[in-house]
Amino acid sequence: LAAAPAIVQQQFVVLSADKKADALARLVAAPPSLTSVNLAGGGLETRANFERNGLSEAGLLQLAEALLADAEGSCEHALSDLSVANQRSALSTLAISRLLDAMASRTGIVRLGLGNLRDDGARKRHQQVTMANTEAKRVRRQQQQQQQQ
Repeated sequence: LAAAPAIVQQQFVVLSADKKADALARLVAAPPSLTSVNLAGGGLETRANFERNGLSEAGLLQLAEALLADAEGSCEHALSDLSVANQRSALSTLAISRLLDAMASRTGIVRLGLGNLRDDGARKRHQQVTMANTEAKRVRRQQQQQQQQ
């Protein structure tokens, strides 16, 4: 799929929050051959951009659970950038916590867009997990380079 047709983008926009969450959870659980879907732009790339979709707490939790359930393939899966910022309502503490759990379990994700984090604990944890995953990616890249030599 080079790009999603405009009709698919329009159909996604009109789905209920529950149906959007289900579709997003299915996308996250997709095989490694599907690297990601950029819902904002409709093209395939290495990021999943779920911004401005009006996802509820239930939808965000379902997305986090799908990421956690698929964590075993985290290094093989090409998803490296996930953004859920700018939803219609502020992200709940529980949703942020579960999304950070998912990021921590999937070391391939080096960027998690959560928008403005007001809670110091969540902000610090976000920084720690981001740094740990970035370091893990650097180590994997270095090991691959050594194997190629």
